[in-house]
Amino acid sequence: SGSSMHMDQCLWSNIGKNFAGYKILFMWRYGKESNEALEAKYKTIMKPPFSAEEKRVLSNAHKVALVGPGDIFLFSGANAHMTLGVGKELSLSAYESYVNLNPTNVAVFRRSGCKEHWEDCIMEDDELDDLQDDVIDQVEKMLVRLNNDQASTKENLLPSHADRRQPQRRGGNVAAIHTFVPAMIRELCKTKFFRHELLSIRKVRAQVQEILEHRGSSSWSEKDENRPDANGSRKRPCRGDSRPSSPRLHKRAR
Repeated sequence: SGSSMHMDQCLWSNIGKNFAGYKILFMWRYGKESNEALEAKYKTIMKPPFSAEEKRVLSNAHKVALVGPGDIFLFSGANAHMTLGVGKELSLSAYESYVNLNPTNVAVFRRSGCKEHWEDCIMEDDELDDLQDDVIDQVEKMLVRLNNDQASTKENLLPSHADRRQPQRRGGNVAAIHTFVPAMIRELCKTKFFRHELLSIRKVRAQVQEILEHRGSSSWSEKDENRPDANGSRKRPCRGDSRPSSPRLHKRAR
């Protein structure tokens, strides 16, 4: 038993815990290696005895990990991955998907539904639209908090030793927001939809403009976002560039 070879329906991150049993997690590097693995064994659970083709695909895995009881795992669902149960004992895990603030992960997330995303694994457009709208909502809330906290927490932008041990404390969270949000927004706004929507919100427009105008930041480029794939054509339009403005986001006064 296990989970067959796939890429997540959205290019987000996964964090979870294994409560019982053992499983092996195989992961292929995002991009060419993942696409080659998916081309060969999409929706397949490879298990012993392995064929020559399966040995070839498995040998190209970037990471192989044995997950045991109590283990915590964190990885990007943009990597093609597969799990294989070990032994006869029940293997039980729980996990949650989320979009984190790391600019590298944001760069991958914003390509959900684009040519880098394995076509058979992409969620429906309306579901991806809802998720992108949720991201805009959360970014707006972070920017409002950043603005409100700027004066009152000026002396506490770097987490104390206690905050590092207890990152849920307010000081640590504010420091993380100040550190990651600007870089995250610059990366997010390289996609046309996110740039347009964030600059449409009156409450945070000035903050977004200031972040994007910061020296060294780069802005969205239609040439970059719509470049063809290796075969000279796109499998499908990139949803972040082709979708219209969000009716849900513009229902409330902005």
